Amino acid sequence: MTRDRRQDDQLPIYEGLVRECGDVLAEARQASQQVLHQAAALLGSGAARPEQQRERQDFSA
Repeated sequence: MTRDRRQDDQLPIYEGLVRECGDVLAEARQASQQVLHQAAALLGSGAARPEQQRERQDFSA
């Protein structure tokens, strides 16, 4: 089923923008999840988080 111009004019603005530009919010959400996953993998591989590094420095002084 195809939409005619009148139906497109009645779409909520977000749906219209998604049709024109793609779902930027969903793409940004997916990219942020990938970055979080990569960061967790790197931090889990022996790298200390900044808070842990500060704690270690405090105790070594």
